Amino acid sequence: MAASGGEPGRVLLTMNVDAATDTFELRQVPGEAQYILLHTSMRCLEQTDGRDVLTLTARVTDSHREPVIDGTLVTFAWEDGRGSASVVNGQATLEIPARAGTYQALTGNVVSSRMRLGAC
Repeated sequence: MAASGGEPGRVLLTMNVDAATDTFELRQVPGEAQYILLHTSMRCLEQTDGRDVLTLTARVTDSHREPVIDGTLVTFAWEDGRGSASVVNGQATLEIPARAGTYQALTGNVVSSRMRLGAC
């Protein structure tokens, strides 16, 4: 398998040299993570029962801005905790109790920008 120089997928290559012909199948797969874009969404129920929810979503792409392979592990970190989720269709999502803080996502050596959120 080779890192993608275009869109991931299957390529059939037929070569003709003199009288010989052969066909090869190349599978292009996403490259390693190069970019993480962190999104947040807070669901505030205006109650003090701790059921407010913060959804952290990391979009993880390779150097060609193509989604990385499913199953890539993303760690979400905040001041006093961390959690993880696997990438599915280019995104990893984690829901946690909502609270003010600074949030970040990382995988391998790639780290997102920090995002500071206020309380509900």
